Amino acid sequence: MRRLMLLLMVAVVLPAIPQAAADTAPNGQIVFDEDVCCAYDIWVVNADGTGLTNLTNTPDIGEFDPTWSPDGTRISFNRWDNSISSGDIWVMDADGSNQVNLTNSVDNEFSADWSPDGSQLVFVREVPGQAISIQPDIFTMNADGTNQVNITNADTGELEPAWSPLGDRIAFAAVRNGDWEIVTTDTSGGQEVTLTVTTQEDRAPDWSPTGTMIVWMSQFDDPCCGDGEIWAINADGTGATNLTQNPAGDWFPSWSPDGTLILFESFRDSIFGELYTIDAPTVLPPPSAAALDVAAAEATKLNVGSNASSADWGAESGGQVDPMLTVIKTGTGTGTVTSNPAGVTCGVDCSQAYPSGTVVTLTAVAAAGSTFTGWSGACTGTGSCVVTVDAAKSVTATFTATTSNHKLTVTVTGSGTVRSTPAGIRCGTDCTEDYAAGTVVTLTANAGQGTSFTGWSGACTGTGTCTVTMDAAKTVTATFGGSGGGTFLLTVTKTGTGQGNVSSSPTGIKCGSDCTQSYASGTVVRLTAAARSGNTFAGWSGACTGTGSCVVTMNATKTVTATFNAVSGLSSPVAARAW
Repeated sequence: MRRLMLLLMVAVVLPAIPQAAADTAPNGQIVFDEDVCCAYDIWVVNADGTGLTNLTNTPDIGEFDPTWSPDGTRISFNRWDNSISSGDIWVMDADGSNQVNLTNSVDNEFSADWSPDGSQLVFVREVPGQAISIQPDIFTMNADGTNQVNITNADTGELEPAWSPLGDRIAFAAVRNGDWEIVTTDTSGGQEVTLTVTTQEDRAPDWSPTGTMIVWMSQFDDPCCGDGEIWAINADGTGATNLTQNPAGDWFPSWSPDGTLILFESFRDSIFGELYTIDAPTVLPPPSAAALDVAAAEATKLNVGSNASSADWGAESGGQVDPMLTVIKTGTGTGTVTSNPAGVTCGVDCSQAYPSGTVVTLTAVAAAGSTFTGWSGACTGTGSCVVTVDAAKSVTATFTATTSNHKLTVTVTGSGTVRSTPAGIRCGTDCTEDYAAGTVVTLTANAGQGTSFTGWSGACTGTGTCTVTMDAAKTVTATFGGSGGGTFLLTVTKTGTGQGNVSSSPTGIKCGSDCTQSYASGTVVRLTAAARSGNTFAGWSGACTGTGSCVVTMNATKTVTATFNAVSGLSSPVAARAW
């Protein structure tokens, strides 16, 4: 029986989300991979099922994860080399000709996507890890394979990156908070924001053509291996909505270039994957549940055969009339970029389509406490940037902070947690953060079960919210008191590349779904870790160590981390996609 789940959204402070939308483009062909008698090939097809063509047709070599370039003229894909058990990122023309290996390394690379101007790609590379033996990280590179840069470099795991049509953010699936979540970051890997915090496995994000929404696939993982569903969310983290609501598995969504449809793989009519479309939402959440139910019920199957996967819907070649100018801001500082003729005010609106040949002047103005240090991309230097928009172009403006940072330290006494705005403090687990000088930070205290918040000390007093101005290093203590001897909060977090569950005796922890519990002072709690099939439990950290049962005495608020690792890592693109 399918179990309905409530999607819980995190209250976070997000970077400015551009409100102006990138232009849509006429729908072109669909590219996908299909298993043809023991080897995957890359295929293209028209949306009406005509023009089905095998572009690679390599019976002894597997090709996976195809994506269209923004102009509909090239396709990136992964080619798997069985001789070294590794894959590379390749590109080819839309007709399958001129195939070029961009990465050509012994590492395993897969899941490439294009920047909106077609000048760069983002992809996954498996690299040696520190906490785990092999970790998949997100890299960027130029479209010719040069300048390969690791932008995540995290000891967890990241998969399936997708570049925003606005050019300023990259969405991907990542192990955060012990589960796979949908995360966005700027193109340098900073300003990371987790959009979903669920007890589900959230994977394979794809942006709407306007850059204002993200669609992804979500599968229940408690209990394990439930049905996949297609979800959508606003780019600012609001309005999460289940779009398919079907008892069959729905996977790997892709937005149509004109923004009206969502393409996905489904098993609703076959044991093999087939391609379907549904109407795309125009607003999230939808205005009525009835309208959503109708849209979910009216999925249309495409006549492309069976065992099709990882589809990407490309724009009609040459279909986007006006080339796009995209401004990206990076660096430790802040500032705005404006254009003449009008169109870019970044800040808020960081992309604009101009008639081909338009000469655009960009001007950068640093905010207080920052300095503008120069252009890169289609411009260089520190003066005004003058660019002729005769093709899709991208300009990066770098702002550098001129003020120093100060450390804020929060201490919790008793059972409760403290969170900050701007984000950075989540104490319980993360109790220190460096903030730029002058930043005003608001701390909010949340009492644990059976306790109450009794007040601040240090840089704040009283029982309301705590507001501190970071003009020096500061320390704040939040005190929570209980009744009848008091209770203390036990928090379990999960990390690593694998999956598993943690349960407690006495009952209360079932993580999986319930990873916190308050216990009476002095309670002895035994935690037991159980790895799922194909995974192994690597050990405890925090209030416990080792690999046996974890026994903690609840005489204070405590946190325990359980690390689960996949037995063999993500050894192939197929494993990377498997649920």
